[in-house]
Amino acid sequence: MVCGFEIGVLLVLVSKTTLILISIVVCPLYPLGSIQLGMLLHSLLILFLFTNSIRDIRCPKIILLVLTIYISPDFIRILFQEIRPDMIISILRNLTCIFSFLLFYNVCNTSTKLEVAFKKALLCCVFFIAIQIFLPVASAVTSVWNPRGIFGFYGFQIGSLFVFSYSFGTFILLHSALTNRLTLPRILLLLLTQSKAAYLALLSLLLRAVKAKHLVLLLMSTVLVSQMFWKDILIFLPYLDFLVTTWMSGKIDPSTSYRLVQIELALGSLKLNPWIGNPQSAINIENQYFYWLSEYGIFGSSIKLVSFLLLFLDCTNNQQRFTLAVVLSILAVSFPVLEGSKVSLIVWGSLGALYRIKRAENGYA
Repeated sequence: MVCGFEIGVLLVLVSKTTLILISIVVCPLYPLGSIQLGMLLHSLLILFLFTNSIRDIRCPKIILLVLTIYISPDFIRILFQEIRPDMIISILRNLTCIFSFLLFYNVCNTSTKLEVAFKKALLCCVFFIAIQIFLPVASAVTSVWNPRGIFGFYGFQIGSLFVFSYSFGTFILLHSALTNRLTLPRILLLLLTQSKAAYLALLSLLLRAVKAKHLVLLLMSTVLVSQMFWKDILIFLPYLDFLVTTWMSGKIDPSTSYRLVQIELALGSLKLNPWIGNPQSAINIENQYFYWLSEYGIFGSSIKLVSFLLLFLDCTNNQQRFTLAVVLSILAVSFPVLEGSKVSLIVWGSLGALYRIKRAENGYA
């Protein structure tokens, strides 16, 4: 209830871009304990916002063509595979991502609007985390948005309104990549997610942000601080301690091991029908690349990859392109960052906004 009040106050003071982004972030991912219901809610939300915010689609026809090509494998495989409920759900999820792209393209025409929208949405996430920490009696309410809570077996693993820590980490990293700026509060939040993929993407951003002549100094300072305060750091980041201990012993942590098993299952499934895929509804593939191969085969995956790369190159400028590419490519190893999750809607929406901003800067309406 408090979260709803806070968001209500924010919405009075924000633009349509911010309203839409906050609506996506706040929409529950696990209502009644069902992620399928959560994705349906997000699809209905995007459709509602789309129909109420757009009178006509002003996006250039070439982009509409690329978006159509991107989603075409979802329809093509229906001709060659037995139709299953999860295939229909996949079409709905991918269409929702396309609608998110078009929605943000139509409502966001300045980088300031996009940056403010991300700041306000992150504020909502931080406010939610504060409620989880300081008002544990409100867990019956906060569990509607995040049934996992904030303290787990490995201490802090904050997922906030995104539930999963790597999803929340992706949102923070996307914010940083879009603005080409890393702030200390965002770095601290990323550390508290205890997500391996988020850590790796953060490291790539830090290395890019630091000039080559300062890189050695940064590494030495990091080693020195780690030696001095390692035990204190591990109090708040016990999962990091577990990972380091596991890797130093020559073993693989359970999360990585589970994803490697998923890859093996995906490749085994792909062998049965390499060109159009042979998806198994019982297999959950938490890797964008192998998810595509399993679901769409070599043919469909190639279409999706090439069309997305063309879209990505056209939507971003030289300053954003490398950073965003690194962040998305690393995080795609951890989960399907482009496939119908709450984060996916924001990724696609951000690309739509970036494309509109780029056109506005070049003098197009």
